[in-house]
Amino acid sequence: MSSKDLIAIDFEIASTCNAVCPVCIRRNHGQLAEFTQQYRTADEVKRILSDTVKQLEHIQFCGNYGDPMTCAEILPICEWFKEQNPYVSIRIATNGGIGKPDHYRQLGKLGVEMVFGVDGASNEILDLHRVNVRYDRVLRNMTEYMSEC
Repeated sequence: MSSKDLIAIDFEIASTCNAVCPVCIRRNHGQLAEFTQQYRTADEVKRILSDTVKQLEHIQFCGNYGDPMTCAEILPICEWFKEQNPYVSIRIATNGGIGKPDHYRQLGKLGVEMVFGVDGASNEILDLHRVNVRYDRVLRNMTEYMSEC
């Protein structure tokens, strides 16, 4: 396939995460697996995708190994995508427990689709499945996001 035919990308932007979920693929026998935790910078994303950004219809920042919201530059990266291609749809999958509320609000304003992975309706239940993720913080971030989208 030619790169000119590329219309969608599933981009692992961070291998860092605020949670220590018991069944996460980042863990091995209860311990964090041996791998380099990192996130992409805005400059790296621009270098990697500058030739294809204008033709993309969709980009998803997924969370196979990490949570995209742990990427310190997720907001400027999404802003760059929208500046380069106002028609691209952007989706971020997150546990919602990390990141500044203002970033969620700004992402909503940009039209970014957020997928919040929330397992439980209280801190006690959520902490069983998404350890270290606070339910009240998730709700705050969801509320901020929804206030602008």
